Amino acid sequence: MGFLSQISFEDLKTLRLALKAWHDQNYPGDPLTDQDCDRIIDEVGEETQEKMLRAAIEGKFQAEI
Repeated sequence: MGFLSQISFEDLKTLRLALKAWHDQNYPGDPLTDQDCDRIIDEVGEETQEKMLRAAIEGKFQAEI
């Protein structure tokens, strides 16, 4: 895995939660696994991941742990 090996586990968890929240809003009833999230996060590119992480930290994505 490229980018995933460069981020902290806490950031990875935050990205997963943000992606799951977005996915649940757009595709209810079709949940993502952590493996699905990791694959998508690794494929979207570092710039998009940084934007997702920033949005998640700023509270633009809401998800329960």
